[in-house]
Amino acid sequence: MRRILTIILACFWAFFFGIMAVAALGYSEAAAGTPFEAAKNLILAASAPISNEPSIASGFAFGFSLVSVLFIWAAITSVSDNFSGRADADDVGRLAYATAIALFAICLLSAILFPATGKIPDVMVHLAALAASYVAAVADGSTSVREPDNEKTERDAARHFALGAAHTSLLSRLSQREDTSPERL
Repeated sequence: MRRILTIILACFWAFFFGIMAVAALGYSEAAAGTPFEAAKNLILAASAPISNEPSIASGFAFGFSLVSVLFIWAAITSVSDNFSGRADADDVGRLAYATAIALFAICLLSAILFPATGKIPDVMVHLAALAASYVAAVADGSTSVREPDNEKTERDAARHFALGAAHTSLLSRLSQREDTSPERL
């Protein structure tokens, strides 16, 4: 099966951003020491000075859940592209990664504008991991170029030769000469 790395990365980031959406709403209080704790640190880095505002937390939760859904969509299209002849996974993957990087850029910008102690490196590490994942997914997608189907290639070659013969025949009829091309043996 092709695109294994792309599917695994999309599932990982979908899970990660799902946890981030839950953590943004503040449901991670009882889950100290779990992945919720790291997600909570990242959320606090982005919204430390204005953490009392529920609309900020709701905005981050919506953004993280949107990115999670986009990565789920990218994983599903990567799986379906392995079985069908369509190539939509690259476009969906680019959309998911672009949205995630934009959301992390917003987190980084708000962490820079409203400094929280020691939280900027958390955002930078996650942003770098997301960029590295994108590069790996693009490399995985470029190595999984489909081989041409032999039957289709033969059909196209036969069609090309038939069109060439028809063209030569039409030209000879228009010029009212016998066909003297070397293709006619």
